[in-house]
Amino acid sequence: MLKHIGLVLKSAINSFWLLPLWLSFFALFLFAATYFVDMRYLGNFFESYPPPLSIGPSGARQLLATIAGSLITVASLVFSMTLIALTVAAGNIGARLLLRYMQNRSIQVTLGVFLAGFIYALLTLSATGNEASDVPRLSIFTAMTIAVLCFVWLVFAFHDLAKSIQVDQAIAELSSSLCSALKNLLKNCDQAEAVDHELELPGKEEGIPVREIYVDRGGYVISINRAALLEMAEKKDLVVRVQLKLGSFALPGELIAEIVCLSQGVDEESVSKWEDEIRSCIIFSSSRNDLDDPFFCLRLLNEIAARAMSPSLNDIYTAVACVDHVCLGVEYILENGLPRNGWKDSSGQLRIVFSPYFFDDFVYAAFDQIRHAGMGSPTLTFRLLDRLNRLSQLAKSDHQTKCIDRYIERVYSSAREIFSTQADLELLEQAYEGAKKKNYYFQDI
Repeated sequence: MLKHIGLVLKSAINSFWLLPLWLSFFALFLFAATYFVDMRYLGNFFESYPPPLSIGPSGARQLLATIAGSLITVASLVFSMTLIALTVAAGNIGARLLLRYMQNRSIQVTLGVFLAGFIYALLTLSATGNEASDVPRLSIFTAMTIAVLCFVWLVFAFHDLAKSIQVDQAIAELSSSLCSALKNLLKNCDQAEAVDHELELPGKEEGIPVREIYVDRGGYVISINRAALLEMAEKKDLVVRVQLKLGSFALPGELIAEIVCLSQGVDEESVSKWEDEIRSCIIFSSSRNDLDDPFFCLRLLNEIAARAMSPSLNDIYTAVACVDHVCLGVEYILENGLPRNGWKDSSGQLRIVFSPYFFDDFVYAAFDQIRHAGMGSPTLTFRLLDRLNRLSQLAKSDHQTKCIDRYIERVYSSAREIFSTQADLELLEQAYEGAKKKNYYFQDI
């Protein structure tokens, strides 16, 4: 349940409405506080001060009307320009990155402060009376301060928006999200070990029946609450084999998990409740996100690279940058390993068996779409060979080294079939031989 609430809260925080709504409520409370101080303690205190503190009723209404009108006008302009910037970014970088731009705090704060300033000025305008003693001068001064701060913030917000729609910035943020998703995937794996996904579940040899749990509604698996699943399995004395992986698309009626109850004499109603609890630990959505799914980040980086290599853009350096940042994710796996799929309880009893992750699959997911999109480009091919060579040198096991070397062979054989000029073929042979000898380095331009 907490995982579901966290996902809903995260979705709300990343929307365009929640933060502006909070700031609007803050404007209401701020107006109530300043108006109370004005009426209770200040009164005609500011009449002897120079303008704008000694402003009269007529001037106050004109000033507040100007502030309210300008703030709501600029707010609508900011919203329009934000949509235009997002449209341009979607066309140049990728439509699936729009969600990441909605998460931009500076855009949300900009919309929020202008809306809050408008509400504050409107409330202060409605509270301004016809007599000098009925003019809330502290509230008016606060409205002026908010207006100035709004326009100062606007300069920073446009600077941040212009920076965020740059493709290099988008790639760097995706790379950071990739490493964060990998870190979350490896979290709380202290009592886990690598096991065969097809092993016989404990208790099955004694004739204990295996219960199968099926998907009740389809969608992408965006999160699996491993800690809650392990706690439930230990408490109910269950062994669970989870069949679905993060990012996989499940059809209604597809097998989610298999469970074996090691306790004797459990009634059917209790088992049905456990099935519902297990379903609640596996969270589905109509679309993928990068909350816990590192493969989705890889897909987005691959999409940017493939779009950059399309004939309409032909942006080789964007594709090269994607290769560099994808390598950061692969290097993280080389350093920390993939998550182990066999989870044990505090007593050492195997409780959860997840579908395993394989290093080969991760390497192919990282580079295959880029390889297909850029095989006609010698520059991208040589960059791939160089980065694969360096990753091979960072490998911690023979299996990782062999996997990367196999992919080097794949890149080489694909490029050899496509390159047509003798000069490119000679450079390819040189790069390939250097990669095999672990002494080839791409020369940056």
